[in-house]
Amino acid sequence: MDRILSSFMIIAIMSFLISPSPHHSQMSHDNSTRDMNPTTCISVNLTFMNGTPASGFTVELDALTGGGSVSNITDNAGRTALYPGPSFFGPGTIYAMDNSSTRRCRQEVYILPFHSQEFDFNVSGPSPLNISISGIVSDRKWDGIISGARVEVSGIDTFGNPFNLTDITTIDGAFHFDVPYADGGYHIEVLDLPSFHGTYLDIPLIPGKNDYSLELKLQPIIPEDSTIQLRFTDNGSGTIDGDMLHISGTTSDMNHLPFDRSIPCQNETGWWKAEVPDGEYGITWYSGEPGENLTIDMSFQLVMNGSSIVKEFPLKLPELGNIEVSVRDVSGPIGNSSVTWPRREFLTDNGLLGMEGRAATDPSGV
Repeated sequence: MDRILSSFMIIAIMSFLISPSPHHSQMSHDNSTRDMNPTTCISVNLTFMNGTPASGFTVELDALTGGGSVSNITDNAGRTALYPGPSFFGPGTIYAMDNSSTRRCRQEVYILPFHSQEFDFNVSGPSPLNISISGIVSDRKWDGIISGARVEVSGIDTFGNPFNLTDITTIDGAFHFDVPYADGGYHIEVLDLPSFHGTYLDIPLIPGKNDYSLELKLQPIIPEDSTIQLRFTDNGSGTIDGDMLHISGTTSDMNHLPFDRSIPCQNETGWWKAEVPDGEYGITWYSGEPGENLTIDMSFQLVMNGSSIVKEFPLKLPELGNIEVSVRDVSGPIGNSSVTWPRREFLTDNGLLGMEGRAATDPSGV
């Protein structure tokens, strides 16, 4: 009986020793980069000799002792990770190949099972030049800058690898990209601005030019031009001519763009007319000679949507009579002269705003 049991034990041990390992029976090329239960991680950082990340390269790890091979593609930063199974250990070789399958790097490594390892390699051959693209995003209609816009640049580098980068405009509406050399040029697009029509620009690559400066002007989405008309009247009885009307404020759309514009009077009836977006504004009215301007400041909230609005501001302009002045020359008095100086005080319902006046006399008597 003991002899029979011993025979069964020997047969069981021999069967276990000669049965093939499930991992050694699968030595096919693994392009999925990862076994079902990875236990080893190989991180590879791939750069050109000048330090530029080598993106879009195929990195392949080949085992020298029956572990098969694994491969993966480097990202825009030149990084990738390989996940050989637990049977993959010992000496191996890492290759880096470009899109034409040309080997640009070969390095002998030793893989430790159940470990994470990281390797830094340089690839041979020419590296793509970095191109600088910067610019401003602005409003085509109102000439204001647009902050918070998402700008995207895309293209295909010299190795045939597509790239796509995004940036968000600053408070000054600025964006900047450092992109690889692309023979076919670059596609720039502004995305996700509901208040504006989208815009894009294709930039051809100019040999020898490494810096590009752009201005992307967006057209706002409005049904039609919104207009405001303003007129100032003499207590409702007549118009008051002014030299200039200044409107400034902030639009009420999601971008809150600054608005600043000076508008001359457009006809003899005292009307000012301007195209303005919805928003909240202050206006300043100027009248008089330079240095002697009468100004009236007021504020109002304008809410419009492709419509027109007309406002009149009545001003009280009473005559305050004449002033008697003494006219003298440098050598002494030459007599007194009564001159007329009509003065007008500009009043609103809130009180006195200012006055203007000009002497009316024969300058030959001075």
